[in-house]
Amino acid sequence: MKKRLFVSYSRKDFELVDEFVESTEHFDFNVWIDKRDQEYGKKWRDSLTHAIDESDGAILFVTINSLNSRAVKELEIPQFLEQKDTRGEDFKLYIVILDYVPEKLLEEFKTEQGEYIFK
Repeated sequence: MKKRLFVSYSRKDFELVDEFVESTEHFDFNVWIDKRDQEYGKKWRDSLTHAIDESDGAILFVTINSLNSRAVKELEIPQFLEQKDTRGEDFKLYIVILDYVPEKLLEEFKTEQGEYIFK
């Protein structure tokens, strides 16, 4: 059975991320991306939370836009870290940096233990 990965990104970067998502049919995993896979009529936040819980991991596309996105900062990244704490190696987090992000912005993201996420 193919692994299922949640795709985290800013809607402002959808064109960049969409090219990757389209190519995943050739990979040995499936992706869940809200623009394509969210069930119609289901609350967006609930849908994201459920998709993360049901995934084997996540791909976090890092841009200035994504790190300034409330959804990514306040919902997705904390849930990824919670899944890593709960499931350990059974939840993989892949970080893909798509453009230059100032180090000062990256330093804002820490785990509860004070470890930097992007270092």
